[in-house]
Amino acid sequence: MPKSSQRRTLSRALLLTAAVFIMMAGYYLGNQYATRQPFDPGSITLLPEPKPLPEFSLVDHSDEALTRESLEGRWTLIYIGYTYCPDICPTTLTRYAQVMNRLQGQPEVLKKTRVLFVSVDPARDTPERIREYVQFFNPDFVGATGNPDDLANLAKELALFYQIQPPDENGNYAVDHSAAVAIVDPQARLAGYINAVMDPQVIATDLARLVTHFSGL
Repeated sequence: MPKSSQRRTLSRALLLTAAVFIMMAGYYLGNQYATRQPFDPGSITLLPEPKPLPEFSLVDHSDEALTRESLEGRWTLIYIGYTYCPDICPTTLTRYAQVMNRLQGQPEVLKKTRVLFVSVDPARDTPERIREYVQFFNPDFVGATGNPDDLANLAKELALFYQIQPPDENGNYAVDHSAAVAIVDPQARLAGYINAVMDPQVIATDLARLVTHFSGL
């Protein structure tokens, strides 16, 4: 089997494993939010305890600092990937552009929700390139990247996997990464995940219920 096919097979296996892990964790652990107040998350897997994120420092697509404090005040949907991704990243960002479009009729929910794309390929993804990339899907999407250590630490805290593959003979390389989207609450705590490959209307409905339920709208 060619090396490129082996990498694609490995990538799909890793993504499937990560998705199964997240779904099983949600099934067996339940969630703290639901314990406090009845809430059926649907496409969303909430953690039993929201996990405060540590301090971190990235650079957003406007070349401004993006820190833990930057995540406070809104629900942030964080997806990690890279702009050279051939399929999973553009598919996911297209899906979440559709989600945000479906929330246009609920402005109070929309203004409390944002999408953050974090590139884990800083060698190729400059802030300028990331800005062009994310704004192609939605002008309100935020993109960011950082140095390898900061990216690795944040991904670990979010329990999102990625691995940069060795380059081929032409210097091109792929980055295997999780397909799930992490949910960070307005207190900058990891609250849960949105299960991968869900219908945009289902995600939009569940997000609106989540934000409405826990924001007192």
